[in-house]
Amino acid sequence: MATVEESAAFDCHLFDLDGVLVDVEDSYRRKIFDEVGEVTGRHYTDRQIKELWHGVGGESREEILRSWGEDPRAFWRVFDWFDAPERRLEHTYVYSDADALSSIEGPVGVVTHSPRELAIPALERADLLDVVDEVVPCSYETGYKPDPAPIEICLERLGVEGDSDVAMVGDSECDVHGAWNAGITGGHVDRIGHPVPADFRVENLRELPSLR
Repeated sequence: MATVEESAAFDCHLFDLDGVLVDVEDSYRRKIFDEVGEVTGRHYTDRQIKELWHGVGGESREEILRSWGEDPRAFWRVFDWFDAPERRLEHTYVYSDADALSSIEGPVGVVTHSPRELAIPALERADLLDVVDEVVPCSYETGYKPDPAPIEICLERLGVEGDSDVAMVGDSECDVHGAWNAGITGGHVDRIGHPVPADFRVENLRELPSLR
């Protein structure tokens, strides 16, 4: 398993999008969950918002929702209605270290739970659209991380061979577990002070093993 200390280089890098390359203002998250709560009849605490948005406390967001007594599909239908791509983009900002991707050699892919109509404009805002070679949005058809299917789809589209050394960098357990389920290295970038078990952990994308 690769560690930062080993300064390992990877043949291919995959990244999650939200919480890794871009994020949204805290006030926007609060507003969306308040609006969702008006439909579901629930009040979501700041802790619950953090748990679900950043995938803290469960291998998957579906698992987190079920622990609250929510039906994941019903919840996401309501959530996506309010969290429309054009609306979220108004409150999206780019992490300052996202430009580290431009220094990476080899194929770069993004595997994200965001829909394509949000992911592509967000990557444009981050000035990364020409850097990223493939974008795979997760869905109920492709599967959601930690299901390895969307990661495997991305690698196939990138033409990455099975014996290549690949790293998936995310901000949640579902990203790391998705990487492990796909048989690749799982890296964690800790944006909120909540480290999760991973093959390597960094606080800044410029600390990635391949860039050291």
